[in-house]
Order: sequence, then structure tokens, then C-alpha cells
Amino acid sequence: QQNISLNLVDVREDPDFASDIVSRFGFEIGSFLCAPIHYEYRPYGAIIIYRQPGDRPFSQGELSILNYLAHVAGEYLKS
Repeated sequence: QQNISLNLVDVREDPDFASDIVSRFGFEIGSFLCAPIHYEYRPYGAIIIYRQPGDRPFSQGELSILNYLAHVAGEYLKS
């Protein structure tokens, strides 16, 4: 809704997301990427990628790639 991308290094250490993420997915998540899919401020959804606890966190470069994919998806879905 807010058109914000997220790159959380460890969801378990973020008080805003820790309990909500576990309750939605049913298991623990380590690092987490999320990019909104939208076109001209109209939301279509989001792309979420996660890693297990103990795996290396995502980089800012990986978030940039996910943002690009979400942007292309929004342009595709507009029609």
C-alpha cells in the first residue's frame, strides 16, 4: 500500500515484523526482501523473497534487481 521496498537482514530481530511474519508463513525467516508491484500508484501485489535463518542476508544489489522485476511486472499487468 505504501509503495516501499524492504530489505530486512534478520526478520527475527525486527520487532515490527518478527511475530507477524512467523504467523503468516508458519516458520521462521532469516533475511527478507519485498518489492511492491504497481503501475502509476495502482498496487497489484508484491514480490517476496526470503532466506532461512543462518543463510547470508540479501544485498542492496539484490533488492535493486527485485525492484526492477517488480517494476516490469507492474507495466505488464497494467493492460
